[in-house]
Amino acid sequence: MKNLKLYFVSALVLFMSACNDFVDDYGVSPNDPSEVTPALLLSGAQAAVFATYNGQLTRTGNMMTQHLSGTDFQMVEYDNYVIMEGDNNNEWSMIYNHIIEPCNNIIDVYGDENPYYRGMARVLKAMGAGVATDYWGDIPLSEAAKGLTEGNLEPMYDNQEDVIKAIQTMLDDAIADFGADPASNANTPGADDLIAGGDIDAWKRFAYMLKARYAIRLTKKDKTSAADAALQALVDAGLTGNSDDMLSRYGTNGNELNPWDAFEQDRGGYLRVGATLMDMMLAKNDPRISAYAAVDTGGAYRGAILGSGDQTASPIGTHLRATTGDLISYVECKFIQAEANFHKGELTGAANAYNEAINASIMKVTGAADTAYSNMYANENNTTITLEKIMDQKYIAMFGQCEAWADWRRTNMPALTPNPNAQITEIPRRLPTVIEERLYNSNAPSNTDITAPVWWDE
Repeated sequence: MKNLKLYFVSALVLFMSACNDFVDDYGVSPNDPSEVTPALLLSGAQAAVFATYNGQLTRTGNMMTQHLSGTDFQMVEYDNYVIMEGDNNNEWSMIYNHIIEPCNNIIDVYGDENPYYRGMARVLKAMGAGVATDYWGDIPLSEAAKGLTEGNLEPMYDNQEDVIKAIQTMLDDAIADFGADPASNANTPGADDLIAGGDIDAWKRFAYMLKARYAIRLTKKDKTSAADAALQALVDAGLTGNSDDMLSRYGTNGNELNPWDAFEQDRGGYLRVGATLMDMMLAKNDPRISAYAAVDTGGAYRGAILGSGDQTASPIGTHLRATTGDLISYVECKFIQAEANFHKGELTGAANAYNEAINASIMKVTGAADTAYSNMYANENNTTITLEKIMDQKYIAMFGQCEAWADWRRTNMPALTPNPNAQITEIPRRLPTVIEERLYNSNAPSNTDITAPVWWDE
């Protein structure tokens, strides 16, 4: 934990926000290191990934999917689909300045002598580009974050189809890097790797898991090809259980806190667990409820009805506020396997993966199996499995994760009713172009229609 605190404090650049930006998840010392090393760059990029995948972007996505309900201040605006071009400047900056830029530095400056660091940087860069393109569509990538090295302060925007292809290429290149002879590395990752402590096999699995995520992303374009690519990546990953999860890691003091925990401590009352999710779980007597939510003011588990602003409903529970958080998990991958097999007509394989995904999620969240729940809801076979069952259970399992919004957009499952109090009649499917890009990058599109689908959602 001392290493974690050191790297969080020294590696991540001071990142202050206005009260409406909600990106105060990390702050750091203003002291500059005397020498930039691949180790320091890696730790900083990982800390920024942690902040991104468990910060405001995730909160926003989870309000769109009705996992959460905004119940006070600006969170009510998000809940009412009032998302403005100035709302996510900090999140955009975090991705480009604190994930993609240091990863470019590792790749370009240190990579030839440090293939393991280069592979890790490619995986982290893929994660940064992945969440950016999922939320904004077309984004800068091929020319991104090279202002200091190449003087290009107005990078072009790559179309999303090319971004997804580039993500897959980055992950393939990372896998090749992880296959390098250990002796070819001038420096070897260790404690500076906050995710896996320098475990290269774990990083190789990480890359394959992400390949599966971004393969299944393309089901609206070609279900069979998306399924084939996802299944192959999962075979290559060789996953065995929840121990293969790739996690963000946090401390218990100050700037080390999990962003979910920090947000709840600082702005308790701004968010409540949504009634859509809670009602699904209550109807099934789901054992994960007590970890997902705390009791309401009356001592019961109750979600906030969409658009109600009900601050007396259940707050988020211990699961999201823990000292680890999912970057990608065995549970997610088993649901991907279930969906991919379903699209290919391999219904027995779909049912088996689905059953395992539910049981693994319950074990992960509660620490124990639940035979009654498994017998009722994780007991599908080739004649009973449906895509709706797969996506509904994945929706429950992906509580608090960015991926939930992407899943809903590409499948429209579960069926969600838009907020009746919102200023628009549809649930948003993207974020608007951030104002700093619109003002200072002449190549930036002016996307203001938040109901317009991104390319993979068309």
